[in-house]
Amino acid sequence: DEALAAIRAAALEGGPEDFNLDRFDGSAISAQTLENAVDTLPVMASRRLVVLTAPEGRLVKESELLDRLGEVVQGLRNPPDTVLVVIALKPDKRLRWVKAFRDPSVVVECEAPKQSRQVVEFIQSEADRLGLDLAPAAARELAEQVGPQLLLLRQEIEKLSLMVAPGERAEREHVGWSTHAVAEQPIWDLTDAIGEGRVAEAVSTLGRIAEHGAPSPVVLASLATHFRLLLRTAEGVRVARPPFVVKKLQRQA
Repeated sequence: DEALAAIRAAALEGGPEDFNLDRFDGSAISAQTLENAVDTLPVMASRRLVVLTAPEGRLVKESELLDRLGEVVQGLRNPPDTVLVVIALKPDKRLRWVKAFRDPSVVVECEAPKQSRQVVEFIQSEADRLGLDLAPAAARELAEQVGPQLLLLRQEIEKLSLMVAPGERAEREHVGWSTHAVAEQPIWDLTDAIGEGRVAEAVSTLGRIAEHGAPSPVVLASLATHFRLLLRTAEGVRVARPPFVVKKLQRQA
């Protein structure tokens, strides 16, 4: 989302989005529709932006759009009147359209961290962004407490930046004061119960989470994240989640 927002700001440069921004679901449009959007000239701006969510799974083999996408990419002018962004969950590097994304095109990898070292690196980079002097031991403790949940990690780092006085270093004990171990709390049991209308179970689960000492801001942040996913699902926006999670979100939405 942040990468797309950065591209959007750079491509449109404050130009009117009503005329210069198109977003398409690749499983629901034709190749001709995409070509027409790419060939449209910008209005009161130097460039247009076209964002395409590529089909996934079995739809890839049946997609006329992907068959012609490589030609569309290669046909873009340089410098382009239209910037084309294709979002794909698991692009197959053997496909012709994926291979078409070469210079001057750019591929932005958005993989979630899988190793604890990568989580610690993310924590340190976020702390640097906020100007927070975070001790290495504190970063490791935060990674152990929260796990690879980037939104929650960002919120916990922001809490630490408010807790520590200017010029003071955030140490491991600060993490202990401000952060509760949320990685194993049954927060998803709570969101599922709410989303499926199981009120009694939702209240019971919330009580159990509170008894375990989970701070209210963490619970609220998790609920907010879940409901954002529900809103995006209801609006037909693809969410980067495993298929079984997507089906659950669709039912709840």
